[in-house]
Amino acid sequence: MRRPPIKVNAMSYAKLVAALVASPATVHDLAEETGLHHLTVASHIQAMRRERLVHISAWEKDTLGRDAIAVWQWGHGRDRPRGRLTGAQRSAAYAERLRQRELVHRMAAALPQSREAVEHV
Repeated sequence: MRRPPIKVNAMSYAKLVAALVASPATVHDLAEETGLHHLTVASHIQAMRRERLVHISAWEKDTLGRDAIAVWQWGHGRDRPRGRLTGAQRSAAYAERLRQRELVHRMAAALPQSREAVEHV
């Protein structure tokens, strides 16, 4: 006999809503607070968004400095747009990364290659 799928209970849903009402939070923060899996939280957030119960109030930066992690807030509102870099800003950041890479290569070239190389000199 096949069992019906287990559904998120009302208490978990209530914790999720209470956490959102208390303060803005990311999906990861909400998952930690409620004990739900982050994909479960994300699907509930998307359902709430379709009903205009939540909106994006801010963006957190990822490890590369991009606005990638949405901070959700309870209530109807306009989503905050992601920050965008101009072409000049992207070019400047790329040039800086190239300068840093070249500096690392020059520093690595100045170091002895291995212990055996040092002992034979």
